[in-house]
Amino acid sequence: MERKGCQVRVLNPAKLPFIWDAPTKTDKEDARKLAHLIEERRDERLPLVPLPSE
Repeated sequence: MERKGCQVRVLNPAKLPFIWDAPTKTDKEDARKLAHLIEERRDERLPLVPLPSE
């Protein structure tokens, strides 16, 4: 990921009611909602979960 310039974010789904409380529950819909969330918010406002060290 570092060689490709990607950033990984792990979010806490318990803090995202629009995901777990949604009437339509598909991976495609969840991914779309998450993409919009990340696009609209800065990292400080996302319910991030710290990645464990290697």
